[in-house]
Amino acid sequence: MDYINVEYNVNTLNNKWFVNLTGCKIPNFAHATLQLGENFSLPYDDTKRITIETIKNLQHNFKKIKDINVSEITNNFVTFINHIKFNNNEIEKKIIKMFILTKKFARSNPNVIYTHADKRNITVAINKDDYVNKMNSMLEDESTYTIINRNTSNKIISKLKETLKRWGDQEYINDTRYDWLNCANPILPSVYGVSKVHKNGSPLRIIVSYIGSILHNIATYLHIISLKSYMGRNKYTVNNSFKVTKIAHLLKLKTDDQLYSLDAVSLYTNILVELAIKGINDRPDLIKNINTKIGVIYSLTDRVLLLLHPCFHKNNLDKIIRILLDNGYALQLIINTIKKRVRKKLDQSNNKDINNATDTRNDNEICNLFVIPYISSLANKIQNLFRNMNNVRVAYKGLNKLNNLIKVQKDRMNKFQKCNVVYKIPCNDCNATYVGQTGRMLKIKIAEHKNHIKWDL
Repeated sequence: MDYINVEYNVNTLNNKWFVNLTGCKIPNFAHATLQLGENFSLPYDDTKRITIETIKNLQHNFKKIKDINVSEITNNFVTFINHIKFNNNEIEKKIIKMFILTKKFARSNPNVIYTHADKRNITVAINKDDYVNKMNSMLEDESTYTIINRNTSNKIISKLKETLKRWGDQEYINDTRYDWLNCANPILPSVYGVSKVHKNGSPLRIIVSYIGSILHNIATYLHIISLKSYMGRNKYTVNNSFKVTKIAHLLKLKTDDQLYSLDAVSLYTNILVELAIKGINDRPDLIKNINTKIGVIYSLTDRVLLLLHPCFHKNNLDKIIRILLDNGYALQLIINTIKKRVRKKLDQSNNKDINNATDTRNDNEICNLFVIPYISSLANKIQNLFRNMNNVRVAYKGLNKLNNLIKVQKDRMNKFQKCNVVYKIPCNDCNATYVGQTGRMLKIKIAEHKNHIKWDL
């Protein structure tokens, strides 16, 4: 393959990235846009929106992370925002135009929904009626699902509080951990389906999402401490895939040995499947921070060098180059970065232990994520601001992603059931308006306001 003459074109259609299961004809501009995936971050130049979103995220982070200098960080971000510069190139302008056309097409075809496929980074177009019928067919299976007649969320919250109080009294957890595990919002898990496009008929797989629900944090915590209790102590424990490869290289197999591969058809009906990383948030050719691109190349190269036998290195490095070129990476950057990484790995001692990926922090220590909108011109400055804070890691998120078109088909939550919101209550007798912010469920906060009014009367 002649890598030198490869050019990236946003209009290029890739049938491996987009599957149309409807009878509706999807225009090329919509195909080219939707194939980018739900986490693709579109270009933007709206300083006002950036400012509002940054303020919202700062307030949420300050509420979540207690031991940071709020005034210093706020002052730095004010300076950062005042010096934001946007410079969309021709490709970015073209993507914006394609997105606008795709939104118009989606509005004119409301019976077509777009979601991601099961196990693959593929966007799927599916008829809404077909989706609903398939979901109803699975949920009506009485041998698997049971309808309960009453909401048990308040009972669960009460038992959770009792358990956490007992743990706190016995000093199993500190106040910070208690706040993280506690939940006062009766939010139930939600269910949706993802299409198995790799199987005949493209059946749906049911996913039950517990993220944000009552027991999500405590389940995560118990999972972490359970892992720590036996990781490294059990001779059958394998810390990571790199260690598996290292062990496999030492095995001596006989000619009559057999390898069995066991797969679980279904561990549980309702298993928590967290959203997998399906790519980076921003298209590689739009990311001005070169370190992000280099990090992606390093990661892919490491997997080839550390997981595969040397006889497979050449073919898989060639595959990496083709994948990166398909995603708009510059050839010179790819070649130079891979060469640098290969040299470094060769220079390292073969006997050097690979770093354990297991979390080694103290049980009561929380490394907080400081989530902030990604702005390419400010990324390095923001990273430097938190460099000396060991308990804080910066995490970026895209503001204008394709997930407003490509989304999991969860039931839309009523606005009064939402948490972490800013709300306003107008006065019926004058022009005054009360504006508040709450991390609790909005309907609970509104009920408290009504009770306070009764007390005043």
